[in-house]
Amino acid sequence: MNAAIEKLKTCGATGIDVQLPFWLLHFKSDLESILIRTESVPSLNSYLQSSFPPRYPRTHAEILAMSEKVASSPPAGILANPGRLDMYRAEAGAPPPTNPYYIAARDQGRAFVKVSMEAILIQDKLDAIVYPTSTKPIGKIGETPKRNSRGLFDNFGLGLASLAGWPELTVPAGFTSEGLPVGISFSGPQFSDMKLLAFGFAFEQATHALRQPVITPCLPGDKFNY
Repeated sequence: MNAAIEKLKTCGATGIDVQLPFWLLHFKSDLESILIRTESVPSLNSYLQSSFPPRYPRTHAEILAMSEKVASSPPAGILANPGRLDMYRAEAGAPPPTNPYYIAARDQGRAFVKVSMEAILIQDKLDAIVYPTSTKPIGKIGETPKRNSRGLFDNFGLGLASLAGWPELTVPAGFTSEGLPVGISFSGPQFSDMKLLAFGFAFEQATHALRQPVITPCLPGDKFNY
């Protein structure tokens, strides 16, 4: 990621090290939890019932029951996802969308995140905020999740952009020493989409950091240019 930042600077960008407030990162996590848990059941129910015929699961409750069954007695070759199962359970016990705490989080909480992010742009005179798409390497299946340097399981960027209603663009930025891909994200205020696309395209053309997969090569007759 440091190499990606240096490449941006050599291309003419002015970089400012911005430290997002500690309280904003943790408020984001709590706010996301309320919104996601409350919205997951009605959203998943609507999606399943409108997209799949009756022989398939049609509700969140059915998905949870199937997941509990797989977790209690995994079939050969099937590895249960305990983190996802915990989320299904939490979603099943979440308050309804009419709950006043949820409504406050949806209306006032998201608005607070948005104006806080806008204040950061104004204070430091920024066109965009740039950050690693993930602040920790991708874990292997079966490994215990690891926290990053901030004590979080993942990066702040995706959640803050989503809560603020901001566009976000992710571009390949290279690889770790173990050959794992690294992404760089650009985020900015509402309607800055074209500016972010320009930043991302310029970075992509300057680095050509995308690498053709080795394990999953093109099928016969196919060709991809990176």
